[in-house]
Formats: sequence, structure tokens, C-alpha cells
Amino acid sequence: MYDFRETTPFTGSDDNQHPAEAMLIDGQYIEDLIPGYSTLQVSGRELLSQSIEKQTIGNSDGEFIQYVHNPSREIVVGYRLAAADNLSFRQAFYKLNDILHGENHQVSFNDDPSKYWLATLSDIDDVPKGRNAITSSFTLFVPDGIAHSVATQTADNMPYKDVPVNMLAGTTVVNTGIIKAGSQEISGSSRDSVSIVGGETYTYSISMITMGHMGHSSIAWLDANKNVISAQAGNNNPWTANGGRFSNTFTAPSNAFYANLTPWYFSQVYTSDTNISWNQEKLEVGTSASPWSPNPADPEYYADTIIVPNAGT
Repeated sequence: MYDFRETTPFTGSDDNQHPAEAMLIDGQYIEDLIPGYSTLQVSGRELLSQSIEKQTIGNSDGEFIQYVHNPSREIVVGYRLAAADNLSFRQAFYKLNDILHGENHQVSFNDDPSKYWLATLSDIDDVPKGRNAITSSFTLFVPDGIAHSVATQTADNMPYKDVPVNMLAGTTVVNTGIIKAGSQEISGSSRDSVSIVGGETYTYSISMITMGHMGHSSIAWLDANKNVISAQAGNNNPWTANGGRFSNTFTAPSNAFYANLTPWYFSQVYTSDTNISWNQEKLEVGTSASPWSPNPADPEYYADTIIVPNAGT
């Protein structure tokens, strides 16, 4: 057999690889900041004891727990520092002092970058004398003792996030109208003119609370000056005794800029005035009606959004 011999000269680095427990402080590895520095080992990150407050009551056996909480902890970092000469050695320690001092550094380690500790330098071990290559250690005080998760999880209970946008604002309230005797039209439209895009197809849906007979929605198309271009009436929807959710689809003329909506146009003449009411109007782009949702301009569209941090305890 032949002996193996490495023919590539070693330059003192392996593609900038960090030790397994290299310490990341405030987003940077110390190894990247100080030439010749290397983390050797880290202790104090394992199990955390619990502090238990106990009380003896009368002559009862044993003790009762009043409360339990996590105490603080200390993490000890062993390191090696080597320099080519005395000046470089001294400058490396100036730099290390600068990095470690201060409060509540965000500290994590190369073997588990998903967690971080809020740590403050609390103690240092003696540095061997008369050398430019030493091993020593320092201690980090972690007040809450907890490993926090680097990532956060977002919990979103906004019910309308994935629902097609409602072009009509303020549509939760109940609206009412009157069908005048001898007329087929509702007295008064639903709302002011709505800005639309000419040539697009829209679906208008509505929840009827009280109804007179079968009917349909209608839209008047307006030009840029809000002059009426034309009007469209949707197909009749069947009469339902207790009301219901109904929709009609319309295609805007190419020169239309606005639309006036009339929610319910009745198909027969009445001999007496008829009261009707409705709510949850929705105008959306497309040929099908989606469930009612507020307009993004309405407060309730975003009011229930919450963000929950993952504490990683």
C-alpha cells in the first residue's frame, strides 16, 4: 500500500468554517472579528433547574408548593487566542473587550442557531502570563435563563384575508327602501357612485332581509363626468319567504367610469307601498359571487389581526 500525503499546503483555514460551538454575538461570530480566536467549548446551556418556593402547613406531611419559576443561568465559554506577536495579542484582547462589554447581547451558538440568549458578560478567567497563544474562558450571565426562538410565528385570525376584495365600503349596516304603489322601482339607490373600470365584468351580491316578490339588482353606468351612459338589469332571482343571499353579474361599457347600484328591482306592480330591507352588499370583479366581506377601508377588515411571538422556552 501507498502512504497518503497531502500535497496542498495548509493555509490555516478551512473555507472559514467555524467551530461547532462558535459563539454568534449580535449577529457576528467572534472568529470573524478577531484573527486567531477560536471557541473551544461551551457549558451551561443544558437543563435549567427550577426554583421552588415551599411552605409547611401545620402538622401536614411534606410541604406545599407556593410557586415555581425559572432562575437565571450562567454560560461559560472556553476559547483559544493565538497571535503572531505581543502587539497583535494585545490588540486582539482590546477587540474582545469591546465585543463582550455592554448589556443584553443577543448570543447564539453554531450548533443551534435557531435559539438565542440575552446575555451579559459577568466574569472572566485568568489569562496565562508570558504567552501569545493561550486558552481561557469567560462567563455570560443570562437573567431570564431562557433560550428564545430566533424565528417568530404569526397567528392571523383575519377572516377576510383570502376573500376577493369588496369594492363597497361600509356594507354591514341594514339599508331600507320603499316600493311605491303603482311603481316597480325602489325609492332611492343603495349608495353613491362607485369607481369601476370600463369593459370589466362585475358581480353584485346582497343579502335580502325582507322581500316583496321576486326581483333583481340593476346598475346604471356613468361616464367620467357621472352622466348616465346606460343601465343594466340582472336576471330575476326567485322570491324567498325569509329572504336570502342573491347576486347578479354585469359587464360595464368600455367608456364607463362609475356605477350606481340599485339592489332590488321588482318585477310586478304593487297596489300599496312595500317596505324592503337589505345588508352586506358586495361588488367584486368577476362572474361569481364570493362570501360577503368588509371593504379593506372598513376597520373590521383588519381589526382582528394578532401576532404571537414564539418564545421558544
